Amino acid sequence: GMESLKLDLTTKAKQEGIDRGLIFTKVSFGGRLYSLLLANGLSASLTQTLYSNVDHCQLYDLVQQKIDGIIDLASLLEKTNSLIKEKQKLVIVQGHNDKTIKVKQDSKISNQCRRELVYDMKTPFSIYTGQMHLNHPNFKSNYILAMDMRGRNGLLIEQYKDYPAYIYYPDKFVKIK
Repeated sequence: GMESLKLDLTTKAKQEGIDRGLIFTKVSFGGRLYSLLLANGLSASLTQTLYSNVDHCQLYDLVQQKIDGIIDLASLLEKTNSLIKEKQKLVIVQGHNDKTIKVKQDSKISNQCRRELVYDMKTPFSIYTGQMHLNHPNFKSNYILAMDMRGRNGLLIEQYKDYPAYIYYPDKFVKIK
């Protein structure tokens, strides 16, 4: 079932004997995609429009191109606006627990998108990341909470070397080595 929206991750960490940590919450591909779009310069309004109307794997591949320096923000905006104009016929990804994940009917899914989808199917994830408000404004507490962004987690781990790192799956903390 879905985790309670009232989860206090710091209290749960204390109950599990974790007195200090950088804790990543595993979220769905949709949550990671949404965050990546925002973090790479798209407005909240455009991100919501894209998330609702465009193939998520196409979006992921485009934002990856921006991250990799292949395209710039202007190109990302141009390409995403073109995708909106296509008025794509979308279907929900079968077998995925996040029913908001959509792709074009009969589309070929890229290997990098397939890896993201498979990652979600292997272990449970949280839909809700509302505990992020529990972070101290200057990140000067025993716990730093972040969204699991997979390969990008290393950036925070490097920045907060004094904090043992964990990934929180619903009901379980797993230490990152």
